[in-house]
Amino acid sequence: MPAAAFERYQRMLLWAKIVPWIVPAVYFGLPATVSFGRQHLSQDWFALVTGLVAAISGWGLYKLRQTQRLAYGALEIAFAGWSALLVGKNLHGADAAPAAWAALAGTVYVMVRGLDNFEQGIRQSRELTKLRAEEEQIGEGLVVKLGDNPGR
Repeated sequence: MPAAAFERYQRMLLWAKIVPWIVPAVYFGLPATVSFGRQHLSQDWFALVTGLVAAISGWGLYKLRQTQRLAYGALEIAFAGWSALLVGKNLHGADAAPAAWAALAGTVYVMVRGLDNFEQGIRQSRELTKLRAEEEQIGEGLVVKLGDNPGR
């Protein structure tokens, strides 16, 4: 296996170990943070801080999607699965609120997007591995041709 492909494989394994921990950390850490903010900030400051955190998080997730699409897709899939479990608790029983059904539809949409991003990440990874292998073959060919130069 070429060194570049092996490094990419190691990064994918690292993300596979990290992603399952992100969603629960956000799920359990976010309510505590929001509760603290509501208690200690005025409504205007709380709204400002919430907006800034959302903007920074969105930018960070966008950058993750651009650079590590496979990991981003895995994160989306994990988030959708976790959300579906939480929404499922509200759907139990005959008196399920319409908002819970809408939330479930949202989790299905996020799951579809996650699967699409995951598939595109795999495709990009394969293409990148193929390009790097071709570059190594071209590079090896140049070394052989330069080494066989009788005019030296």
